[in-house]
Amino acid sequence: MGLKMKMVFLGLKMKSLAMWALAHWAELLVALTLLGSGVVMKAAPYFQALGYVQAKLPIELGLTALEKEIRSSYGSFVKLPLIKKAFGYLSAIGIKGTSSRLLIGIALLDLVCGALLLLPKGKRTAKAAGLWMVIEMIGAEYCTRMSGSYLSSAKKLPYHEMVMTVVHVLIGFAGIWCMRKESLNLGGWMWSLKPKLAFFKKAPATSAAATASATAAAKPEVGGAATASARGRAAMPGGTAQKRTSTPGPKSSPKSSAKKSN
Repeated sequence: MGLKMKMVFLGLKMKSLAMWALAHWAELLVALTLLGSGVVMKAAPYFQALGYVQAKLPIELGLTALEKEIRSSYGSFVKLPLIKKAFGYLSAIGIKGTSSRLLIGIALLDLVCGALLLLPKGKRTAKAAGLWMVIEMIGAEYCTRMSGSYLSSAKKLPYHEMVMTVVHVLIGFAGIWCMRKESLNLGGWMWSLKPKLAFFKKAPATSAAATASATAAAKPEVGGAATASARGRAAMPGGTAQKRTSTPGPKSSPKSSAKKSN
């Protein structure tokens, strides 16, 4: 196959992939937002992974400062009236509310809902992920507006409050759209790519003795019962052949029978 044909096939595959992504834009946007936000914006600051990565890098990316900003923002979020009331309900059942627990709790929900939207197939999983996305965007808008805790990168934008509100609304709308769709079933697609190798099929185990006995039973023994029965003779228990049963026995002559009577 020439290079031009390979480029044509690659172009067709890329076109079909782009059409698929366009048809499932809402699911992809919500899933990637949940997974990215859960890992980078919540789980990594909780485990202080951003500062650790920054210490290993040869260039300065501001990851340590970002980690401090995120932890400081969640520290201000837990002081808001509605969040304090929610933590009050949790403390009634023995769960103490802190900014660190808020971080890891939302991170777990983000990762689970993102996986539910990508891996399985079904409408209920898509509804659950979309609903959580809507709830999270409402909470993000409430927390940032009430506390004024925006990231420094967001504050550099003109009218950053309105810009972040538009972002929250768009992502929330994508969550509502996901509630009308199905999950992407990427887990089933990846499983279908698994090669069907021969060693995955377990052949029935047969021993050498069983194979030898089956072969011996299939072959008739010379002069044995099978040969005798094939010739129309009855087989003796010992395996020897008896004379034909169809051959009549010798008849006694009349003279011999008269002598016996005398």
